[in-house]
Amino acid sequence: MLSIRRNVESIVIPSEEQPLDLHPLDFEEFLWALGNTTTFPVLHKAYEQKTPLGAPLHRKIMNDFRLYMLIGGMPQAIMAYLDKKDFKKVDEVKRDILTLYRNDIAKFAGKNQYKVLSIFDEIPSQLSKREKKFNLSSVSKTARLRTYEEAFMWLEDAMITNTAFNTRDPNIGLGLSGDFSTRKSYMADTGLLVTHAFYDNSYSENELYKSILFDKLNINEGMLMENIVAQTLKTNSHRLFFIPDMIKKTGSITWR
Repeated sequence: MLSIRRNVESIVIPSEEQPLDLHPLDFEEFLWALGNTTTFPVLHKAYEQKTPLGAPLHRKIMNDFRLYMLIGGMPQAIMAYLDKKDFKKVDEVKRDILTLYRNDIAKFAGKNQYKVLSIFDEIPSQLSKREKKFNLSSVSKTARLRTYEEAFMWLEDAMITNTAFNTRDPNIGLGLSGDFSTRKSYMADTGLLVTHAFYDNSYSENELYKSILFDKLNINEGMLMENIVAQTLKTNSHRLFFIPDMIKKTGSITWR
């Protein structure tokens, strides 16, 4: 996308141009790619009527959802899966995409390329933490938001990441109480996050594949669920906000 933007930046045809934001395939589109056009109408009906799906159907849909988390929504990765049903080939495609991201950062991020790369490389580590807020001190002890703000914005503008900002009061408009100095940075595609987390290791060492396939996710891998929720909201044109853990006492009730 960045390469195309650079090549056409001097060509302006406003009357014939309609900008579109193209996100990774969402879960419904992923099922369409697998030839499944029946699941989502059933889900919509069950949701509207507030009726349970039943254990066998719920189990089948959750298996498909875990497959979606693993492969992700990048069309080339999905095509690789449909071709051979080989997760190693899927992982190779995703590694190629991540390499292209790194190359684009080196080519087009200008003076901020090292800051952008340091943020990009740090995302899996930051999301694996309990709070998942991006802590710049992990990048550099001298790092400050004012010097890294453009790097965060660059990744968001390139649609490589999705950024969620802290909001202090969920009872009013989320943006009105936003604390834009505190953020979480998610990968725009959860399948890429699975590979990014083990980018320096071989496919056979990627424990996330086994965990997802066999439904053995532990608390540290909750980053995948949080990332895919952020991805789904962003795909549906929602701005992302989060509310930090709070403990408040009301009478004899404590809520978190």
